[in-house]
Amino acid sequence: MSDLITTKQVREALALAKQLLVSDTRIGRILGDPGTGKTAISKLLPSLMSNCVRVCVWDGITQKSLLQQLANALTVQNEIGTTDALMKRCINNCADKLILVDEANHLGRHHFEKLRHLADEGGAAILLVGTDLQTLPFKDGRTKIYLAQMQRRIGTKQMFTQVMSKVDEISAYVL
Repeated sequence: MSDLITTKQVREALALAKQLLVSDTRIGRILGDPGTGKTAISKLLPSLMSNCVRVCVWDGITQKSLLQQLANALTVQNEIGTTDALMKRCINNCADKLILVDEANHLGRHHFEKLRHLADEGGAAILLVGTDLQTLPFKDGRTKIYLAQMQRRIGTKQMFTQVMSKVDEISAYVL
């Protein structure tokens, strides 16, 4: 990631990540359109923060696969087993870690609830990175009641990425 320019968005993302680690409600999100640098930021943050891990999810990921990815990122000794066993291992190994979840727009309410539980019971900070599609389950009448706790924990702890303007690009190279 040495070719990534430290832009205003990178600085804002780093500040948000650090804020999550000291917040009482340790969940936040980075939203933006495709191609605005969200994934680049999510790959950079672990290199800037020693207590940060990153997982990237995909369309159709199961809850168990999410937990296996998290267990691997958290270097849990055994990343196999039941969903419940994986959840317990992740809870026991995530305190004071920032967990970045890239492509979070592919997650459903059950995934979000597991991540909220890692924050509430395991002491992790969670940073959801993805498009605005990740907000849909929080607004859907069928699922928003289940996600109300997580939505309250996110609150204002979010940022929006956008395509870098020519002025931003020129000033980043000059600095």
